[in-house]
Amino acid sequence: MKFYKSKNAKVGEGVEATVLFHKDNGDELICVRSDWDSFESQNPKAKECSREDADKLLKKAKIKISVPKRKVLRKKKKLSDDEILAEIGDEKTKTVDISKKESDDGQILIYYEDMEITTTDDFIRSQKSQQVELKPEVVEEEESELTVV
Repeated sequence: MKFYKSKNAKVGEGVEATVLFHKDNGDELICVRSDWDSFESQNPKAKECSREDADKLLKKAKIKISVPKRKVLRKKKKLSDDEILAEIGDEKTKTVDISKKESDDGQILIYYEDMEITTTDDFIRSQKSQQVELKPEVVEEEESELTVV
């Protein structure tokens, strides 16, 4: 694994790389995992940097990435879009987004939280977090019923 500072880099066939950050002016920090020679020949102005320098650049860039933290299966009482938006907007929680999907079993909600990226290790952990299949917590609330007296 090598790190490069570049401007509007090109990643050709056979090169396995991830852009760690990209600024509006085109400056990029790229992690190249394979075929460095091809990457360097396609990007002659790219400068290899140490992991420590990459960490300094990430800390300075103040990057946050949303990662899935919790998966919920609601079998009976499904949340409406308004209830989901209210939960995202609640400043008491760390939730920054919730994705919703319907299944035969009920409503599946995935809760996302921001993860601050200050080192290359943080970035690698965030990438792994995004690929992990979360086991759902099952919520079996009864839908509220009106009783007439």
